[in-house]
Amino acid sequence: ALALQLEEESRLRQPELDQLDAAYWRQTGRDGDEAELRAYLKRYPDGLFSDIARDRLQVFDDEHRDSAEIAEARAWDLATTTNTEAGFDYFLGNYPDGVFADNARSRLQALREARQNTGTIQAAKQEERRVLASPITRLLVEQRLRSLGLKPGRVDGNINHDTRKAVRRFQRSAGLAVTGYINRATLVRLLGAG
Repeated sequence: ALALQLEEESRLRQPELDQLDAAYWRQTGRDGDEAELRAYLKRYPDGLFSDIARDRLQVFDDEHRDSAEIAEARAWDLATTTNTEAGFDYFLGNYPDGVFADNARSRLQALREARQNTGTIQAAKQEERRVLASPITRLLVEQRLRSLGLKPGRVDGNINHDTRKAVRRFQRSAGLAVTGYINRATLVRLLGAG
């Protein structure tokens, strides 16, 4: 009964969270500059408008690339190709005020957080293999995410990028560890099973 009550509270809270997301988007991202788009993504990394914000930031990145010095552009390309903490540290060491510096700091922070959460995410991945072993359970999860308005993409039993994003949004709203993977705790809260 407690699981059902918690799941219902989470479901009822989701529209309010979506309204806050949309209001912040109107304040920052909708007509925002680069800093405002980054602020939106920092607050709502999997928000309703996160894909739009990332697309708009790509335009800023393209504009920066056009105006960057050749050496800095090469260093940026190397950092993004390797996509490692060392690569972004090296870039920032050489171009701390460069046109890609803010983006490098954001990516570096994300990589550090991912490294710190690697154990949690790996455990959740392994647990998901057991928890979602049944194709029917995968379909139920996707249908439930859709019914909560979390936009998991096509309900076909295939867990993809949209599904992971919806799972992270649900986990965040339910106060669970945010991994993007369905572990037992997430499944219980999502489906309201005891």
